[in-house]
Amino acid sequence: EPAPELGDWVGHLVTLPWKLIFAVLIPPPGALGGWLCFACALVVIGCVTALIGDLASTLGCCAGLADEVTAITLVALGTSLPDTFASRAAAMADSTADNAVGNVTGSNAVNVLLGLGLPWFVGAVYWRQQGATPEWAARVGADMVAAYPDGAFVVRAGSLAYSVTVFSTGAVVCLSSVVLRNRLGYALGGPSQELVSAFFVVLWLGYVTLSIINSAAEAAAERRDAGAGCAQSQRGLKPARTRTHLPVRTGDVESAWK
Repeated sequence: EPAPELGDWVGHLVTLPWKLIFAVLIPPPGALGGWLCFACALVVIGCVTALIGDLASTLGCCAGLADEVTAITLVALGTSLPDTFASRAAAMADSTADNAVGNVTGSNAVNVLLGLGLPWFVGAVYWRQQGATPEWAARVGADMVAAYPDGAFVVRAGSLAYSVTVFSTGAVVCLSSVVLRNRLGYALGGPSQELVSAFFVVLWLGYVTLSIINSAAEAAAERRDAGAGCAQSQRGLKPARTRTHLPVRTGDVESAWK
Protein backbone atom coordinates (compact mmCIF):
# COMPACT_ATOMS: atom_id res chain seq x y z
CA GLU A 1 0.00 0.00 0.00
CA PRO A 2 1.50 3.37 -0.96
CA ALA A 3 2.33 5.91 1.73
CA PRO A 4 -0.26 8.68 2.19
CA GLU A 5 0.51 11.94 0.45
CA LEU A 6 -0.10 15.50 1.61
CA GLY A 7 -3.55 15.60 0.01
CA ASP A 8 -4.53 12.41 1.83
CA TRP A 9 -3.52 13.91 5.19
CA VAL A 10 -5.42 17.14 4.49
CA GLY A 11 -8.54 15.24 3.48
CA HIS A 12 -8.27 13.03 6.56
CA LEU A 13 -7.96 15.99 8.93
CA VAL A 14 -10.84 17.85 7.29
CA THR A 15 -13.17 14.86 7.46
CA LEU A 16 -12.02 13.62 10.88
CA PRO A 17 -14.89 15.28 12.85
CA TRP A 18 -17.43 13.70 10.51
CA LYS A 19 -15.75 10.31 10.82
CA LEU A 20 -15.97 10.51 14.60
CA ILE A 21 -19.64 11.53 14.48
CA PHE A 22 -20.48 8.70 12.09
CA ALA A 23 -18.53 6.22 14.21
CA VAL A 24 -20.73 7.13 17.19
CA LEU A 25 -24.09 7.26 15.37
CA ILE A 26 -23.73 4.27 13.04
CA PRO A 27 -23.45 0.78 14.59
CA PRO A 28 -21.00 -1.85 13.30
CA PRO A 29 -21.94 -3.66 10.08
CA GLY A 30 -22.15 -6.99 11.88
CA ALA A 31 -25.11 -5.96 14.05
CA LEU A 32 -28.40 -7.60 12.97
CA GLY A 33 -26.91 -8.80 9.73
CA GLY A 34 -25.95 -5.30 8.61
CA TRP A 35 -29.53 -4.01 8.39
CA LEU A 36 -29.19 -1.78 11.45
CA CYS A 37 -26.04 -0.19 10.01
CA PHE A 38 -27.78 0.29 6.67
CA ALA A 39 -30.84 1.97 8.23
CA CYS A 40 -28.77 4.24 10.46
CA ALA A 41 -26.53 5.19 7.56
CA LEU A 42 -29.55 6.21 5.48
CA VAL A 43 -30.85 8.40 8.31
CA VAL A 44 -27.46 10.05 8.83
CA ILE A 45 -27.02 10.65 5.09
CA GLY A 46 -30.46 12.28 5.00
CA CYS A 47 -29.61 14.54 7.93
CA VAL A 48 -26.27 15.56 6.42
CA THR A 49 -27.90 16.24 3.05
CA ALA A 50 -30.58 18.39 4.70
CA LEU A 51 -27.90 20.31 6.61
CA ILE A 52 -25.87 20.92 3.46
CA GLY A 53 -28.99 22.05 1.61
CA ASP A 54 -29.91 24.54 4.34
CA LEU A 55 -26.37 25.91 4.48
CA ALA A 56 -26.30 26.30 0.69
CA SER A 57 -29.66 28.08 0.72
CA THR A 58 -28.46 30.42 3.46
CA LEU A 59 -25.29 31.17 1.50
CA GLY A 60 -27.31 31.95 -1.63
CA CYS A 61 -29.62 34.23 0.36
CA CYS A 62 -26.68 36.11 1.88
CA ALA A 63 -25.07 36.44 -1.56
CA GLY A 64 -28.28 37.87 -3.01
CA LEU A 65 -28.82 35.04 -5.50
CA ALA A 66 -32.26 34.20 -6.81
CA ASP A 67 -33.92 31.09 -5.41
CA GLU A 68 -33.81 29.37 -8.80
CA VAL A 69 -30.09 30.06 -9.20
CA THR A 70 -29.34 28.89 -5.66
CA ALA A 71 -31.31 25.68 -6.22
CA ILE A 72 -29.49 24.60 -9.39
CA THR A 73 -26.01 25.60 -8.21
CA LEU A 74 -25.26 25.66 -4.48
CA VAL A 75 -28.04 23.39 -3.25
CA ALA A 76 -27.64 20.95 -6.15
CA LEU A 77 -23.89 20.72 -5.67
CA GLY A 78 -24.17 20.31 -1.91
CA THR A 79 -26.82 17.59 -2.01
CA SER A 80 -25.14 15.74 -4.89
CA LEU A 81 -21.74 15.39 -3.25
CA PRO A 82 -22.60 12.10 -1.49
CA ASP A 83 -23.78 10.64 -4.82
CA THR A 84 -20.62 11.86 -6.53
CA PHE A 85 -18.32 10.19 -4.03
CA ALA A 86 -20.40 7.00 -4.09
CA SER A 87 -20.21 6.85 -7.89
CA ARG A 88 -16.47 7.44 -7.78
CA ALA A 89 -15.98 4.64 -5.26
CA ALA A 90 -18.14 2.28 -7.33
CA ALA A 91 -16.27 3.13 -10.52
CA MET A 92 -12.91 2.47 -8.88
CA ALA A 93 -13.89 -0.70 -7.00
CA ASP A 94 -16.11 -2.54 -9.50
CA SER A 95 -15.02 -4.22 -12.69
CA THR A 96 -17.95 -2.73 -14.62
CA ALA A 97 -19.61 0.68 -14.74
CA ASP A 98 -23.07 -0.62 -13.85
CA ASN A 99 -23.02 0.46 -10.21
CA ALA A 100 -21.49 3.86 -10.94
CA VAL A 101 -24.04 4.77 -13.63
CA GLY A 102 -26.89 3.06 -11.79
CA ASN A 103 -26.12 5.04 -8.64
CA VAL A 104 -26.54 8.33 -10.52
CA THR A 105 -29.74 7.37 -12.33
CA GLY A 106 -31.17 5.72 -9.22
CA SER A 107 -30.40 8.78 -7.09
CA ASN A 108 -32.14 11.07 -9.59
CA ALA A 109 -35.13 8.73 -9.69
CA VAL A 110 -35.41 8.87 -5.89
CA ASN A 111 -35.03 12.67 -5.89
CA VAL A 112 -37.74 13.19 -8.50
CA LEU A 113 -40.22 10.45 -7.69
CA LEU A 114 -39.87 10.18 -3.92
CA GLY A 115 -38.24 13.49 -2.99
CA LEU A 116 -40.96 15.46 -4.79
CA GLY A 117 -43.83 12.98 -4.75
CA LEU A 118 -43.89 12.33 -1.02
CA PRO A 119 -43.88 16.00 0.12
CA TRP A 120 -46.48 16.87 -2.51
CA PHE A 121 -48.68 13.99 -1.35
CA VAL A 122 -48.41 15.10 2.29
CA GLY A 123 -49.09 18.72 1.30
CA ALA A 124 -52.11 17.74 -0.80
CA VAL A 125 -53.61 15.69 2.06
CA TYR A 126 -52.92 18.47 4.58
CA TRP A 127 -54.51 21.29 2.62
CA ARG A 128 -57.38 19.04 1.58
CA GLN A 129 -58.20 18.61 5.25
CA GLN A 130 -57.57 22.28 6.12
CA GLY A 131 -59.68 23.72 3.33
CA ALA A 132 -59.59 27.32 2.14
CA THR A 133 -58.21 29.07 5.23
CA PRO A 134 -57.28 32.78 5.26
CA GLU A 135 -53.62 31.77 5.46
CA TRP A 136 -53.97 29.65 2.34
CA ALA A 137 -55.84 32.39 0.46
CA ALA A 138 -53.17 34.97 1.28
CA ARG A 139 -50.39 32.63 0.16
CA VAL A 140 -51.76 31.38 -3.18
CA GLY A 141 -53.38 34.54 -4.55
CA ALA A 142 -56.84 35.50 -5.75
CA ASP A 143 -56.65 33.56 -9.02
CA MET A 144 -56.00 30.26 -7.24
CA VAL A 145 -58.73 31.00 -4.68
CA ALA A 146 -61.17 31.40 -7.58
CA ALA A 147 -59.92 28.22 -9.24
CA TYR A 148 -59.94 26.13 -6.02
CA PRO A 149 -62.60 27.60 -3.71
CA ASP A 150 -62.45 24.58 -1.38
CA GLY A 151 -58.68 24.80 -0.97
CA ALA A 152 -55.87 22.76 -2.51
CA PHE A 153 -52.12 22.33 -2.40
CA VAL A 154 -50.81 24.91 -4.89
CA VAL A 155 -47.20 25.42 -5.98
CA ARG A 156 -46.66 27.77 -8.91
CA ALA A 157 -44.37 26.41 -11.59
CA GLY A 158 -42.38 29.53 -12.47
CA SER A 159 -39.67 28.63 -14.99
CA LEU A 160 -39.98 24.88 -14.35
CA ALA A 161 -40.90 23.99 -17.94
CA TYR A 162 -37.86 25.73 -19.41
CA SER A 163 -35.47 24.30 -16.83
CA VAL A 164 -36.80 20.75 -17.23
CA THR A 165 -36.59 21.02 -21.02
CA VAL A 166 -32.94 22.11 -20.92
CA PHE A 167 -32.08 19.44 -18.35
CA SER A 168 -33.85 16.70 -20.29
CA THR A 169 -31.99 17.64 -23.46
CA GLY A 170 -28.65 17.49 -21.68
CA ALA A 171 -29.58 14.21 -19.99
CA VAL A 172 -30.52 12.59 -23.31
CA VAL A 173 -27.23 13.70 -24.86
CA CYS A 174 -25.27 12.44 -21.84
CA LEU A 175 -26.95 9.04 -21.67
CA SER A 176 -26.70 8.65 -25.45
CA SER A 177 -22.96 9.15 -25.25
CA VAL A 178 -22.74 6.58 -22.45
CA VAL A 179 -24.72 4.05 -24.52
CA LEU A 180 -22.51 4.72 -27.54
CA ARG A 181 -19.33 4.22 -25.53
CA ASN A 182 -20.82 1.06 -24.04
CA ARG A 183 -21.31 -0.34 -27.53
CA LEU A 184 -17.66 0.41 -28.20
CA GLY A 185 -16.73 -1.65 -25.15
CA TYR A 186 -16.22 0.95 -22.41
CA ALA A 187 -18.80 3.07 -20.61
CA LEU A 188 -16.20 4.66 -18.33
CA GLY A 189 -12.57 5.35 -19.11
CA GLY A 190 -11.15 4.24 -22.41
CA PRO A 191 -9.81 6.45 -25.19
CA SER A 192 -10.65 10.16 -25.08
CA GLN A 193 -11.93 9.91 -21.52
CA GLU A 194 -10.66 13.42 -20.73
CA LEU A 195 -12.60 14.87 -23.65
CA VAL A 196 -15.76 13.01 -22.66
CA SER A 197 -15.44 14.21 -19.06
CA ALA A 198 -14.95 17.78 -20.24
CA PHE A 199 -17.99 17.39 -22.51
CA PHE A 200 -20.16 16.33 -19.57
CA VAL A 201 -18.94 19.33 -17.56
CA VAL A 202 -19.79 21.61 -20.49
CA LEU A 203 -23.30 20.13 -20.58
CA TRP A 204 -23.77 20.97 -16.92
CA LEU A 205 -22.36 24.47 -17.33
CA GLY A 206 -24.64 25.02 -20.31
CA TYR A 207 -27.67 23.93 -18.29
CA VAL A 208 -26.75 26.23 -15.41
CA THR A 209 -25.99 29.17 -17.71
CA LEU A 210 -29.21 28.89 -19.70
CA SER A 211 -31.26 28.52 -16.52
CA ILE A 212 -29.63 31.59 -14.96
CA ILE A 213 -30.21 33.65 -18.12
CA ASN A 214 -33.87 32.61 -18.19
CA SER A 215 -34.29 33.38 -14.48
CA ALA A 216 -32.72 36.82 -14.93
CA ALA A 217 -34.95 37.55 -17.93
CA GLU A 218 -38.07 36.59 -15.99
CA ALA A 219 -37.00 38.71 -13.02
CA ALA A 220 -36.41 41.69 -15.33
CA ALA A 221 -39.83 41.20 -16.94
CA GLU A 222 -41.48 41.12 -13.50
CA ARG A 223 -39.73 44.34 -12.53
CA ARG A 224 -40.87 46.01 -15.75
CA ASP A 225 -44.46 44.87 -15.17
CA ALA A 226 -44.32 46.09 -11.57
CA GLY A 227 -42.91 49.43 -12.70
CA ALA A 228 -45.59 49.82 -15.36
CA GLY A 229 -48.34 49.00 -12.88
CA CYS A 230 -46.91 51.50 -10.38
CA ALA A 231 -46.77 54.21 -13.04
CA GLN A 232 -50.37 53.56 -14.07
CA SER A 233 -51.55 53.68 -10.47
CA GLN A 234 -49.70 56.95 -9.92
CA ARG A 235 -51.31 58.51 -13.00
CA GLY A 236 -54.71 57.53 -11.64
CA LEU A 237 -54.15 59.23 -8.27
CA LYS A 238 -55.57 62.63 -7.43
CA PRO A 239 -53.12 65.54 -7.21
CA ALA A 240 -51.43 65.79 -3.85
CA ARG A 241 -52.67 68.41 -1.48
CA THR A 242 -50.51 71.52 -1.29
CA ARG A 243 -49.75 73.69 1.67
CA THR A 244 -51.09 77.26 1.44
CA HIS A 245 -50.89 80.23 3.75
CA LEU A 246 -54.17 81.50 5.13
CA PRO A 247 -54.96 84.67 7.09
CA VAL A 248 -55.14 83.73 10.74
CA ARG A 249 -55.72 85.50 13.99
CA THR A 250 -52.99 86.24 16.49
CA GLY A 251 -52.17 83.16 18.53
CA ASP A 252 -53.07 80.72 15.76
CA VAL A 253 -50.61 78.96 13.52
CA GLU A 254 -49.47 80.87 10.48
CA SER A 255 -50.16 78.11 7.94
CA ALA A 256 -52.46 75.21 7.48
CA TRP A 257 -52.94 72.27 5.09
CA LYS A 258 -55.65 72.63 2.58
